[in-house]
Amino acid sequence: MNPIMFKNILCPIDRSPSSLQSFDRAIDIARWQGARLHLLEVIESVASPGGVGSKRAGVLNEARVALEKDLRQMLVSRRASDVKVEIVMREGNVVREILAQASDSRADLLVIGSHGRGGVQRLVLGSVAEKVLRQATCPVLTIRRGVSRPRRNRSPFKTILCATDLSAAGNNAVAFAKRLARAAAARLIVMSAVEWPFGVPVTSGPIAELQEVLETNARKALALQLPKPRAGQPAAKAVVVHGNASAAIVKLARARSADLIVMGVSGRGAVDVVLLGSTTHHVIRRGEWPVLTVPPGTR
Repeated sequence: MNPIMFKNILCPIDRSPSSLQSFDRAIDIARWQGARLHLLEVIESVASPGGVGSKRAGVLNEARVALEKDLRQMLVSRRASDVKVEIVMREGNVVREILAQASDSRADLLVIGSHGRGGVQRLVLGSVAEKVLRQATCPVLTIRRGVSRPRRNRSPFKTILCATDLSAAGNNAVAFAKRLARAAAARLIVMSAVEWPFGVPVTSGPIAELQEVLETNARKALALQLPKPRAGQPAAKAVVVHGNASAAIVKLARARSADLIVMGVSGRGAVDVVLLGSTTHHVIRRGEWPVLTVPPGTR
C-alpha cells in the first residue's frame, strides 16, 4: 500500500496567474492524496486614521464576503467538488499570516506561487515566497508562472529529481523524495554535483585523480541512499555530475523530463539565506519545474 504523504495542504492565493497555477496544482495533489485543501487569502493590514474603525471593519467584512464568493466560483469552474476545501480569510502581514495558518491547519504541504498580482510581485521570490521558504516548518512547493500542469488522472508526478549536496539537509530531502516517489509510483533520480573549485576539470595528473576520488565517493554515498527495488516501482537512479550545482540540476531535469525537483533547506540562519540566494533560488527562477523544498525534521 502506498503511503499517504499529505493530509492538510495550504495554498495561499491572490488571484495572480502564478497563484492560480499553484491553486490548480494544490487541487491536483489534494485530489490524489484525499487531503483537505485549506485555501487562504490574506487581506493586508493598512493603518487606519482615528475614528474610522467601524467603517473599516465594515469594508473588510464586505471584502471577505466578495473574496469568498470569488473563490467558491473558482472551485466550481475547476470541478473540484470532490476535493475537501476550507476557505480561510486572514488580515495582517502576508508572511506572518501564511505561517500562522500553516500551523493552525496543521499543514504538511504548502503550495505557493512565486509571482504576485499586477506585476507588483506580491508573492515574488525574494519577498513573500522566499520568507515562507525560509521559515516554514513543512515542505513548500513553489510554482513559478509558466510551469506547465500535467494531465494525469492519478499521481501528479511521474519523474522526481532530488538534488543533494550530501549534507544533512540534502539527505533529509532524499529521504522525503523516496517516500514521495513511492506514493506516486514515480521514477526517482537522486543527483549530486561535485563543484570543482579550480576551474575547468583536468584529465590527468594528481588533480584529476583527486577529482575522480571526489566523484567516486559521491556515487557511493548516493548509492547507499537509493531505495530498494520494489515490484511495480520504477528503478531509482543515482547521477553524479561536476560543475555548477544549479546549472547541473536544470540540465539534468530537462534531459530526464523531470516534473518535480526536490531540494533541502538547512534552516533559518545565514547559511540558509545563502542557499536560497544561490542554488535553490536559481532553480526556482528558471521556472520550468515545480520545486519542493524540504525543511529539517520533515518526516
